[in-house]
Amino acid sequence: MNTRELDEKLTQALMNFSSDMSAQYSDYSKEPVTGGDLAVLSRQTFYLLDDFRKNIISYLESNR
Repeated sequence: MNTRELDEKLTQALMNFSSDMSAQYSDYSKEPVTGGDLAVLSRQTFYLLDDFRKNIISYLESNR
């Protein structure tokens, strides 16, 4: 994997996160945040960071 490919994979992970969050929540909602909302946000953030971790480790291992 090269730097361009890493950038593409990280960008894709960000786009997936953005898409998932947009599907879950309206940008203009006036409703207060609930515990369930925070749980979903936490889970999606974990998935994003895990994708980043996996792709960065893969990049580093392929460039030894």
